[in-house]
Amino acid sequence: MKKIISSLRRSANRGFTLVEMVVSVALLAILLGGMMLVIAPIVNSFNDTKTDLTAENVSTCVNEYISRSVRYASKAVVFTDTNYDEITANDTYKNLIKTLNEDAKKGGVNANYELKCISLKHQADGKWYLYEEIVDKNNGGAITSSRPIFSNVLYDGLYITADIEKPLKLVEEVPEGTGDAGTAEATTEDTAEADDPDEDERMNDTLAMTIRTYSDEGRKNLVFAGTGYIELRQIDFMLSHGGSKKDYFLEWYDVTPTETGVTDGSDDIYIYYVVRRRGTPIV
Repeated sequence: MKKIISSLRRSANRGFTLVEMVVSVALLAILLGGMMLVIAPIVNSFNDTKTDLTAENVSTCVNEYISRSVRYASKAVVFTDTNYDEITANDTYKNLIKTLNEDAKKGGVNANYELKCISLKHQADGKWYLYEEIVDKNNGGAITSSRPIFSNVLYDGLYITADIEKPLKLVEEVPEGTGDAGTAEATTEDTAEADDPDEDERMNDTLAMTIRTYSDEGRKNLVFAGTGYIELRQIDFMLSHGGSKKDYFLEWYDVTPTETGVTDGSDDIYIYYVVRRRGTPIV
């Protein structure tokens, strides 16, 4: 027994040889390399899934907020591919906003309706953000300040772009039958050319909003893309029940800003809308 203990002590005092150390390190490297081959795909898959879910969440939040805001508007005007300076420099657009504001006031700032505005603006950091625009109701609806709707944390390093337009109308056409009206089947097709559709051929109560989310500032790596349709229910209801297009309307302007002086913000979106104040009667 004493011989065995002495032998162990001599081995412990002697330590490891260089060959033993090299072999041990090599075996450990092989073991860690094998573990990484197993773990790396799992980590990458987790990160990809997280990015996909975040991108979808960002798009859904932006679309849902805009939809909830304008859903019950009685009047709405959308300006796309522009910036605020470009809008206010155009007398037609400026007067239109002023008219919306006057219609909303209906004789006083404490009336039942009010003019509101939300925007999607491209900022200097390369990202788009959703804002609530504070309008001056005593100054023709001029915007005085902006408030971000969501914290920057929501975007989580992702870059979004948005497109809003009035979708084309779909018209049912009944083909010529064999004389029996009951056998004819209705077919639905676009009534306008995609290149240059007339305003009358677009829906007057619905907006189509397409949001694309990218993982890079150059917007080359598309993570998520989706289109949602925002139906303005108040306008739809009133027009279908004999309401006047003068009192209930949705207008959309695809503005192409001038090149001079336009840098950031040349592709912003502004949505002005008149909505009834909460808790007030419908007039």
